[in-house]
Amino acid sequence: MCKYEARTEPVLRELCLLGDGWEPPEGYEAGLGAEGVTLRREPAESEPKAETEADSAADEYEAETKGNERSGTVPSTGRESCLFLTWDAALCRRLREEGRAVLLAAKEEGLETLPWDIPQVVTEPFSLTVGELEQLFRRQKGLPLVIAETERLLIRETVSEDLEALRKIYREEQKNPYIFSLFGGRMGVEGLADYRRAQYEFYGFGMWSLCLRQNGEVIGRLGFSCGAEPELLELGYLLASRYRRRGYAKEAAARLLSLAKEQSWGSRVQVRTGTDNTASRRLAAALGFTLREESGGTCIYERSLG
Repeated sequence: MCKYEARTEPVLRELCLLGDGWEPPEGYEAGLGAEGVTLRREPAESEPKAETEADSAADEYEAETKGNERSGTVPSTGRESCLFLTWDAALCRRLREEGRAVLLAAKEEGLETLPWDIPQVVTEPFSLTVGELEQLFRRQKGLPLVIAETERLLIRETVSEDLEALRKIYREEQKNPYIFSLFGGRMGVEGLADYRRAQYEFYGFGMWSLCLRQNGEVIGRLGFSCGAEPELLELGYLLASRYRRRGYAKEAAARLLSLAKEQSWGSRVQVRTGTDNTASRRLAAALGFTLREESGGTCIYERSLG
């Protein structure tokens, strides 16, 4: 089985401002440096500087001797660990085509004239925290965001390496009418890519992979989808049969409900399950949901996030 390995990921270590017109506030560079990110400036008319042999040697030495305290992973060397900022839409597009992580900055009054094919535009780049910059960097690199962690579990965005395990889990529930098909029936890499763009990047939440912290094994999937009303979320959860009755679903769902409140994703959450699904109904009650409606073999549980 192909398993996702996070140790090979590049880590944000450099923020590069391309061109003129940047006015970072006092203390901004020092604040980045305190969290392991270097601020650099380069002319917009030139290519971003290539990695020199000295840079490479220094990076390799640092990786071998210090590692990376912020993420616990070994950082990659060179410009793979750089997030670029530019005012130039054409340059932004070209750098993205080259596989660089780059954000387009724009003034508020100029947003309507920007090209439609540049999805991530920032109007106040220096208001972004290092954590937010890291999330944007990971988005640009196509890397999954870690959503939450508990004592035993890790909840992160789904990647292609998860598909084999998820297909097996979904096949166990083929006859369950409350389990929707994986990515709308498009269970391959393309379906996942569309889902990541439409759900994770647009809404900020979705259905995520549930993994064991101990070894990274994918044991299920859970998360939120948009409900039928404004401010309404639907909580869904599915675990591989061999990992049920161990409290994993409750542990993960409780953390996600707290996160949904923190992030203001909605004001209410519902759970839909079958009237004969005793385990799911017990879980909903244990998570603070109350039965709102029961008809046609379906139970709808609801709770507030207030």
